[in-house]
Amino acid sequence: MTQPDALSARQEAILRTIRDWIAENGESPSVRQIGERVGLSSTSSVMPLVF
Repeated sequence: MTQPDALSARQEAILRTIRDWIAENGESPSVRQIGERVGLSSTSSVMPLVF
């Protein structure tokens, strides 16, 4: 059982993707760009994990 405040592996991957993107580009990625980097084909798959 996980702690309520713990991130899932997929959420951690998304957070790492956002941090890396900002470091590389100086701005946050779009939901589509996040999905592409973490291997999710649908933006609706990304949205609940980001927000």
